Amino acid sequence: MARTTMVTVAMLILLAGAAPSADEKESSRKKPVGTWKRTVGDHSITFKIKTDTLQTMIKAGDQVMEIDADYGVSKDGVLFARISHVRKEGDGPGEGDLFSFRFSVDNETLTISDLKTPHDSGDAKDLVQGEYQKQKG
Repeated sequence: MARTTMVTVAMLILLAGAAPSADEKESSRKKPVGTWKRTVGDHSITFKIKTDTLQTMIKAGDQVMEIDADYGVSKDGVLFARISHVRKEGDGPGEGDLFSFRFSVDNETLTISDLKTPHDSGDAKDLVQGEYQKQKG
């Protein structure tokens, strides 16, 4: 009987150790699901982030670029993605390109920083990095 009790206690200790702690749960990031928009001059960028896909629409004057991507989110607040489809006029990223950025969400504002792309440019960073407002619907 004592042996059965010891085995039960050992199993409970192992199971308790396997469960994530409250600190681990709070440190993990939620995906920034929703529609977020930013306007810079005559450019507008809209991210439609769903639980498993990311759609981006960039408008510059009368030109439009639409990007579909698969993405994941790290525990320390980095969204990383692979572009699966691009509809564009002119130059820009292509299918298979990888990109990432650091993000934080505060109420109705998504802040993007530290953009990394295969074709890093100051112009792209100035356009994408910054504050986005959550859109209805």
